[in-house]
Amino acid sequence: MALSLKESIARYHKTVSDDQIIVGRSELLDRADRVLVRAVWIDNQSTRQVASLVGVSPSCVRQRIRRIVKHMHSEDFLAAARLLPELTGRHALVARLHFCQGLSCRAAADKTGIPYHEFRRLVDEVKGSMRLRRGRDARRRGA
Repeated sequence: MALSLKESIARYHKTVSDDQIIVGRSELLDRADRVLVRAVWIDNQSTRQVASLVGVSPSCVRQRIRRIVKHMHSEDFLAAARLLPELTGRHALVARLHFCQGLSCRAAADKTGIPYHEFRRLVDEVKGSMRLRRGRDARRRGA
């Protein structure tokens, strides 16, 4: 099935800066999502082409792309992306896996070998840092 009118218009009117933003944000995603975003958004492959390579329906590819782009525009993703350069060690790992790649706490804890309760504590600490950063940025804009 063809792209919706809204998607077709958005693709027609996208600019170079939009591509650069999408590429930059996609660097924070896991490899499979990053490859999918680049294939459809950057390399201009149709969802039908990508679907035939992957072995799924084009609607499945379109739905996955929509979810990924929606995630890359979420407040948590953007806050974590802004905060990542300031984080070190396990905090950076937690921010990348949980907030940027969208893994659940359980899945990310299992993947890293960090005990679940410790992973949750690190998530809470990163969330606190994200709140502080948002407040600091809001005060700068208001001043």
